Amino acid sequence: MEVVRKYVDASRKAADIEHALQSLAGVIPYTDMTLEELREERLRKYENIFG
Repeated sequence: MEVVRKYVDASRKAADIEHALQSLAGVIPYTDMTLEELREERLRKYENIFG
C-alpha cells in the first residue's frame, strides 16, 4: 500500500509540474528585454492598480 501511495504521489507531482509548465508557455513574450526589464515594466504598469 505504501509503495502504491508513493507512486501515485510522485505521478501527481509530475502532472502538477507539467500542468504548471504548460500554463506558463507563452506568458513571457519574446522580446529583446531581459527578465529584469520585463519585471520592472510590469511593476510600473500595475503599481497603482489598487490605489
